[in-house]
Amino acid sequence: MKNTVKANALEVADAERMVARAMSAMQSLNEEVAHSNLRALREERTTFNQNFQVQLVLKQGQVELQTSGQISDFDDCVLVDKSLVEDINNLVKKNLETA
Repeated sequence: MKNTVKANALEVADAERMVARAMSAMQSLNEEVAHSNLRALREERTTFNQNFQVQLVLKQGQVELQTSGQISDFDDCVLVDKSLVEDINNLVKKNLETA
């Protein structure tokens, strides 16, 4: 009877170790999935914050670009502040006057 109890106790202890290992493995997988999801959400947030489209409506005559109505017309465009353009124009006028 004592041997049977000891054998059963060993089986229970072995089963408890297996359950503990399985629980540890499940916890590790859950943490890995959570980190993966968090990483994906951070990447999505970064993309959303850095990669967005802005529509600009400019008065006629302030756009120096041939447009066909396609978004691809603006692939290689640069938006320049009006004051910078005016400063450069003033420098050109000044140089023309002195020449």
